[in-house]
Formats: sequence, C-alpha cells, structure tokens
Amino acid sequence: MPDNNIVIYNQSDAAPYSRLAPFVREYIYEQKWKELRGIQEAAIEAVFDGSGSILIASGTASGKTEAAFFPVISLLSQKSAASTGVLYIGPLKALINDQFERLSPLLDRGNIPVWRWHGDVGEDHKRRFLENPSGILQITPESLEALLLRCSTKIAALFRDLAFIIIDEVHAFMDSPRGAQLLCQLARIEEAAGCRPRRIGLSATLGDYDAARQWLRGEVFPSHPEAGGSETTLIREEGVRKKISVAVDHFSEYDGTPDAACYEALYKQCREYPVSHGKCIVFTNSRVEAEETTAALRSLALDRGAEDVFRVHHGSIAGTLRAEAEQDLKEKEGPVVTVATGTLELGIDIGKLDRIVQIGPPGSAAAFVQRLGRSGRRSGKGEIYFSVRDEDSGDIINAVPWNLIRTIAVVQLYLEEKWIEGAVSRPFPYSLLCHQTLSILASLGEQAPPELARRVLTLPPFARIPQEDYRELLLRLISLEYIQKTEEGKLLLGLEGEFLVNHYSFYAVFPDEAEYRVLRDGQELGTVNFLPPEGGALALAGRYWQVRGFDAAHREIYVESAGEG
Repeated sequence: MPDNNIVIYNQSDAAPYSRLAPFVREYIYEQKWKELRGIQEAAIEAVFDGSGSILIASGTASGKTEAAFFPVISLLSQKSAASTGVLYIGPLKALINDQFERLSPLLDRGNIPVWRWHGDVGEDHKRRFLENPSGILQITPESLEALLLRCSTKIAALFRDLAFIIIDEVHAFMDSPRGAQLLCQLARIEEAAGCRPRRIGLSATLGDYDAARQWLRGEVFPSHPEAGGSETTLIREEGVRKKISVAVDHFSEYDGTPDAACYEALYKQCREYPVSHGKCIVFTNSRVEAEETTAALRSLALDRGAEDVFRVHHGSIAGTLRAEAEQDLKEKEGPVVTVATGTLELGIDIGKLDRIVQIGPPGSAAAFVQRLGRSGRRSGKGEIYFSVRDEDSGDIINAVPWNLIRTIAVVQLYLEEKWIEGAVSRPFPYSLLCHQTLSILASLGEQAPPELARRVLTLPPFARIPQEDYRELLLRLISLEYIQKTEEGKLLLGLEGEFLVNHYSFYAVFPDEAEYRVLRDGQELGTVNFLPPEGGALALAGRYWQVRGFDAAHREIYVESAGEG
C-alpha cells in the first residue's frame, strides 16, 4: 500500500508562500528568488498543517535549511514564548557557526534571537542566554550534555515552551553512540521541561528513509517490519541529477613509486591544472594525514617560489584557525586549498568550489556522497579527484591494490546502484548506559535505585536492557566508587564519578584519548593525543614545530617553529 506520509516533489504545484510571516516573505523578495523550491513549499504545508515529526531529504544546496526554518520561525513569530522556541542540533561547531551567520540577517528582521552554544563560544554570550532563554538555540550534543549537567535546575525554564527540535545531518547521528546520546538528551529535556516539541530532521545522505523516520521519533528498535510509518512525514525531492566527473590516480610502493610523486601529482591537481586560481578541498581520512599533506604541499609551494595558499581544518586545531580556514574558503579572492577531515564534510556553505580531492578510499559510500556534494553547488557538476596509495607490505597477497579496489567499489556502489549504508541497531549500548547513569546522578543528585532505573531504562536506546543487567552495572559502579550508596539506600556520585563527570571529556560519549594543548608564545595552535619528547618535532596546523618544553600535569606542550623542513 502507498505511504501517504511520503511527499515527493519535482516541481511546485501550490503557493504556500503567502502563509509565511511578512518578514520572511520580505527576505525572500530581497534575495530575488523567483519561486520557492518544491521541498520548501511541501515543508510549509507540513509544518503549518501537521502535528508529527518531519524528515526533509534532498541533495546538497537544495534549500533544506530554509525549508525547515521559514515555516518554523513564521510560527515562532506569531506566538509569544516564555523560553527557547527552537532547539537546533548540529553535528559540528563549524556547521553551527555557518548556520548562525546564515540565519542571523533573517532572524534580525523578525526580532527572533539566535544563540550559539559550543566550546568556542564566549561565556558572556552563554550567560545572556541563560538569563533570557528565547528564540533559537544552536548547539552540539556535547554542549547539550554539558548544559544538562551544569544547568540542571534551569532546564525547565530554558525549554518549557520548546516547540521544535531541528536535527541537521540526521545521517551523521543515526548509526553512532553520539546519536543514541542525543536521543537520551532530548528525552531528558522533554521530561524535565514537560514539553513535547515536534522534530524536524534534515539530510542529503540517507540509505534507509524508514529507519531515519523511526529514529527521528526516538524509536530505536522497530516493533514490526512496517515501522517508520504514519507519524513522520517524509518530504523528498528527486531533483535534477548532477553531472559527476571522477578521476583516480593510483600510486604503489610495490612498483617503487615514492611519496614525493603522490604529493607532486596532488599539487598539480590543486594548483596548476585546471584550477590555478580556484578553490579546492582536499579530504583525508585522519588528522595526521591532513597535517602531513598540508606540510608537504606547503613545502612544494616553497620550492616553486609560489604563494602559500594552503590551510588545514580538523577538530584538533584551535577554533580561531578553523574559523580562518572557513572564512578564506568563503570570501578570500584567489586560490585557496584547504586540507580537511570530516569537519568540512557536512553542510557548511563554502560557496563555489572548483574541485574536491579525496586522499585514499573514502570510509563509506555516505562519506563519498557528502564530499562529492561539496563541489558543483553552483555549476551543477560535481568533480572529485582521488589520490590513492597502496603500500608495499612485502608479501604477494598484500601486493593486491586493496585501497584502489575499495575506492572503485565505493564509487560504483553509489553511481550505479545509489547504495548508501543503512543504520545498524545496537540493542545493548552498555557504555552509553553507564555514561547516562552518571550524568543523571550528576544533574539531579541522589536517587533511590528504583527511580534511577526508571529514569535511565525508559530512555530510548535502553529499551532492551534487562533490569538485572542494570542492577549488576550499578553494583559494579558502586564497587569502583563511581557511585556511592548512602545509609538511606539512595545512590549518588562517588569520588571517582565526581572526578570523571567534572572533566570536559565526559560530555562526549564516544571514547576520548588524553589530549595535550600545543602552545606557541602563549597562543594555542590545537591539540595532539601524544606527548612528544623534548626537542622532538610534531606537525600541527599544517606546519612543523619543535618541542621546547611541556607541562605534563596541565597537559600543555610548548613549541617553536621548526621551519619548513
């Protein structure tokens, strides 16, 4: 039977424009838009006339953000709210920063405040939000965890009138412990504030629409094969298929090709032909690879007497350096080449890109689609160049070019079959169970065991955790002094639990390695997860640094420039 909650739009067949608030219509007029896109018209109808959650699935640069926000802020402007009206969840700080800049001119017209909250945002901005919660709050899951922990007594006041939760890049959350953590956080907010907001999910990269609709509602495990049905409206745009150009260079140690040849070819692709005056993102699969690649490209530019147009962007460099790299991609005249990990993969509007480069096989078909989608936003032609290297391991079997084969497989899976990985259910997330138990005890204080079990085991990811398993976990945490049992039989954080929860690394549920801040003349360059020897060298922010000292107790490394060698 057809699913009446799937809306597929190829073109506009209605005129919902008139339902938008006057300041939104004025903004659209001044942008010189001739018409709204199909998904935007469909979203207006779904937001104004529906009551359930909404999933908006369409390609990159298709107007998903506007599709969600135009009707939502129109409703927000019509109703006086006594708290935050919209909670926007973004997977990356950079994406939140981009959306903040993008939405501010529109929201200023409607006198709707928009607040950012993540690790790079100043305390004064956060304090003003806590004093006057209103409008739209843009936040990452890690910062939302910190908010639940540090401001537990204010959660009800912050979100009592919460009407909408917008989750950007839904696919980035669905199949990860981070996404399960987010579902816990949203359920905790709803219980504490007594609100029942509608959820809107946005994504350009989904392999299983029903699973995404189900996840968006907070239903982690399907109760029957048809789960994902009538309570979540799917707005999907077929769109025009983008022209795609794919080129692959393969280098192998087995045939004696040196590293230098890879970087020489990469330099030419980025700087000499055919984009000598254009902008390019080089994606790598690790932070170390990003640093090594940036340093190598800068060295080649120095040898040629060419301008240094190379930037690096990943989660371990300082926020100011990431912001500079983003700004250069958006606004700098002339060529810019930014070497990045997945931090530039999702959603950020970086304007016209001439080329995308991928070093090595992408980690998944979804990553390939996201990265390819960075290019061709204006021209309609996506262009990606692969630089693939296979190392000589010394035996015949591993002489097979596995990285080349993986690269071809990922490209063919998507281009020929439109295949993208689906989400995998994890029915027993014990690590997250432990994490949320400590978080709830830290935020609410001592709890009777039955009440704690109710609060934790009713969170969506723990629907299949047996009560007996949870009892054993609590006993283990008590024996390790993460939890303490009072004489009255109640539970509260123990000494070890206090130490763990009070460290900033607790906000992220996924495993975290010890990190060291790298400082040059008091200015933070970023972080690394190892302690190098004094006098040794390390690569960070696309340059080489020599270690002149460190403070292991405060996790700080002091460096000076090591030149270009």
